[in-house]
Amino acid sequence: MARARRRDGRRALGRRAGPHLRRVLRAHDDRRHPARLSSTWDLLVHGWDVARATGQAYDISDADAVAHDATADGWGDALYAEGICGAAVAVPDGASPGERLLGRLGRDPGWTAA
Repeated sequence: MARARRRDGRRALGRRAGPHLRRVLRAHDDRRHPARLSSTWDLLVHGWDVARATGQAYDISDADAVAHDATADGWGDALYAEGICGAAVAVPDGASPGERLLGRLGRDPGWTAA
């Protein structure tokens, strides 16, 4: 019953929503909702931060990097607002998807603790 109410509510909202919100609602119905990725965003990125700061290896899988990079697209310019991400860092040609994601989020993939 509750599932049917949520589905009907999403449909009603979708009729009144703009194209961006309709896309988000469709993605949620397809189990690809950005919120599912945003819940892992901090773990993925800050996990890398902590690992590097403590001298540990931390590899971001290509699949995770590609999915989170696509989520970053939805942030637009807000991605670089104060307190979110620093300015993008250039990464070398041939960088892995994880390295490209880190660079996009203002991190130097080659950084190590001194």
